[in-house]
Amino acid sequence: MADQNSLDVGHLAARLLAVTLPMGLTLDEIVIQGENVHIEKDPFQISLPTPGSMEVRISDTSLAAFLDRRAPGGLSEFRVRFADGLIHVEAKASIIISVNVGAVCRLRIEDGTKLFVELVRMESIGGSGAHNLVQRQLDGINPVIDVKDLPVNAMLDSVETEGSWLVLKGSIAPR
Repeated sequence: MADQNSLDVGHLAARLLAVTLPMGLTLDEIVIQGENVHIEKDPFQISLPTPGSMEVRISDTSLAAFLDRRAPGGLSEFRVRFADGLIHVEAKASIIISVNVGAVCRLRIEDGTKLFVELVRMESIGGSGAHNLVQRQLDGINPVIDVKDLPVNAMLDSVETEGSWLVLKGSIAPR
């Protein structure tokens, strides 16, 4: 029951844009929704009688920009493409000369709370040395998303690719 220190809301829908996680990845959009929400003003608290929904969208350009900022293994000029549920990454490696390298990765949700990137295969020169280099870089950035870094208490249910978007879907409950 609402009073002067609280508010009852029939439907809550919030859209958060350009949310940068502590590790540097920018989530282009987070959409959260819930029904029959009760909000307490002091201390601020949201109560949901049933779980709400959450959708996180990350563009291929945001992922490429994150990789460029991190410059894993001296790689640069990243290009990212999503296809068939996989992430295709191309970059330039400068050792003595500049060479193009590519990798195909898949996404895996662990315990409903973390999103990991796994190397499927290399698509360029370099053999097992390049494979090991890329795997070490992935180990350094995994998990790429941990729900504890999100602004809501969430569980991850699924991850898919839609055109130039990586889409995570899940449920939310109040902290």
